[in-house]
Amino acid sequence: MGKKNLQLECMFLFQANPKLKLSANEIGTKLGRNNEEVQQILEILIHQGIIEQSKDADGAVFCYKEPATIVEFGVNNKLEKL
Repeated sequence: MGKKNLQLECMFLFQANPKLKLSANEIGTKLGRNNEEVQQILEILIHQGIIEQSKDADGAVFCYKEPATIVEFGVNNKLEKL
């Protein structure tokens, strides 16, 4: 399987489990991939803002980064006569 497939698998893994925090090795085990392949994809996903890396007692962990939501409301500044 190619890098694009692994990238999609990683994205789906985190989107389906947004609270999930895993090491690169744990992600590789879940997806049946080697650590080197996974690490390359994780770097791409971090750069794209899809996941983020943090540290816990055991080392680096990766988790889903919720997209920012911006809501705009249009307001009519003119008062209308009733």
